[in-house]
Amino acid sequence: MRYLLLNLICLMVISGCTSNPSTNPELRPNEGTNEIARTNLNLAVEYMRTGDLETALERLNRAYAADPRYYYTHNIYGLLYQRLRDPALAEEHFKRAIS
Repeated sequence: MRYLLLNLICLMVISGCTSNPSTNPELRPNEGTNEIARTNLNLAVEYMRTGDLETALERLNRAYAADPRYYYTHNIYGLLYQRLRDPALAEEHFKRAIS
């Protein structure tokens, strides 16, 4: 019980240290490309779920072209490159997602 309580406290402290991308204008998608980026990201995620990683990468590239600063695009790139077994590219995109 003591360890459970300690773990819960640690989780609460850690969650308080994260940044909220919706409040940071640098991390939000641009207004004009928001819909294009989101649509292509949603399609990329669905293609990843069905195992069509090549088409998912194409959709991610379109989302990136629509808004290269959108943090979520880099997050999905990281997940895709993990599945493609390219840890260097995955790490690069995960770092860009949180920077």
